Amino acid sequence: MSLFRVLLRIILLPLAILLLLGLLLKSFLMVLFVIRPLRAAAEKGDADAQFRYGEHCRKGSYRPEDDAQAVQWFRKAAEQGYAEAQCALGLCCKEGTGVPRDDAQAVQWFTKSAEQGYAAAQCALGLCSKEGTGVPRDDAQAVQWFNKSAEQGYAAAQYHLGLCCKEGAGVPRDDAQAVQWFRKAAEQGYA
Repeated sequence: MSLFRVLLRIILLPLAILLLLGLLLKSFLMVLFVIRPLRAAAEKGDADAQFRYGEHCRKGSYRPEDDAQAVQWFRKAAEQGYAEAQCALGLCCKEGTGVPRDDAQAVQWFTKSAEQGYAAAQCALGLCSKEGTGVPRDDAQAVQWFNKSAEQGYAAAQYHLGLCCKEGAGVPRDDAQAVQWFRKAAEQGYA
């Protein structure tokens, strides 16, 4: 065996062990100092903690993804009026993630969130109106929701509002206005 290979084994093996130990330590510390306190606060009824713990369940931050568990925590926070959780629960209902797909239920949660001014929910309601998902198709209603969201700087809504202007869907066709909305979305990195 060459000296180079011997040196690689001497250097790489300890580095690999240190990397593995570092990852294990990071996971342990995450659970100990983030996840456990977050779950404790969620169990005590803190809506923000319930939502954030649901997000950890959904993403599989500390254990395998558990969409059904995420939905349970989103629902607890949503029922307390937490707008971000209401929107997340609406998305779960719309996509059938962790619950059976239910477009009408999705629209109800999006509406509760959107009425509080949550831009992502406003955009989601715009899409539901544009597609006729859970509500009758209504391009003018879609434009109203997209506009509320876009005015808050929500890039996806800016893009969809640009499409409405380009297509003349719910508003008179206006290519110049479409370009302005597309540009705003693009400046935020919306592909």
